Order: sequence, then C-alpha cells, then structure tokens
Amino acid sequence: MHMRLLVPTVLAALAATAAPASAQRAATCPHPGTLDGVSVLIECGTAKASVTFGATHLALKNGTCLKSSQNFSFGFGTIVAGTGLKRPPDSFQLLAGAGSSGTATVMVSRLGKNYIGDTIAYKLTHKRTAGTFSGTVTWALGNTKVAVRGSFTC
Repeated sequence: MHMRLLVPTVLAALAATAAPASAQRAATCPHPGTLDGVSVLIECGTAKASVTFGATHLALKNGTCLKSSQNFSFGFGTIVAGTGLKRPPDSFQLLAGAGSSGTATVMVSRLGKNYIGDTIAYKLTHKRTAGTFSGTVTWALGNTKVAVRGSFTC
C-alpha cells in the first residue's frame, strides 16, 4: 500500500481502536468536524507535549489522550479523515500498545507534508498519563527521514 494512502487508513484505525475512558469524553474529544468541506477529526483536551521534529521544537497543547486495555494514544491538531485538501493541517499522533514501553507508530503532518514511523520507542510513566518517545519518521511521498523525540502529559 502506498504511504499516501496508508496515513488516512492508520488514522482511521487510531480513532476507532483508541477507546476513551468514558462515553461522555468520547462525545467531546476528539470530535468530528469539517475543514474546507473535508471531514476531519479535531483533537482537543488537556494533553501537552514538547516535541523536537528535525531541527524544529514544537510546543503542543490542547491534545487528546486515549487509554484502553488494548492501547494508548495521544494526538494534537486536526486529522484529515477524507481526501480533497491541497495541504493537510498540522497534526501529531502516537499510537502504542498496552505496555508501559515498546515501539509505537507516529504520524505527523507538518507544513503540508505527511510523515509516518512505526518503530518509535516510547515509555509511559505516571500510571500511563505521561511519557517520552524517540525515533525516525519518513515522508510519505519520498525517502526523507526526520528524527522525532519528545515528552508528553495527559
């Protein structure tokens, strides 16, 4: 499967598998919306992250953390669920298994380009409400690799 098609597929799986702690929270964060007539998923909540993406530092806020017995995820920004936008909005997503450490998948949209990495090392702390991650993501339409690392709190 081409990387350009893989990113929306993985994002849809992320939204479907990362069950929130309560039904009330699911109704508000993340929530569906539209951007220029295209369906999107809008992340919101109390999560914060400090991310180094290549040489750029990103201070992310208003993110969503979702935990279940099967996995853990956190996300920031607006995720495109459909096609039709010329330039995807900036977003950052991490999807990990149920363990307190291991490898995760990270998806980043930055300045109109999509990146994905599926061997990002992560470690969860504070009863799965904080953690760190590091690894490399690859541009979905080429071979450009970008180092990514950071920390987050839910």
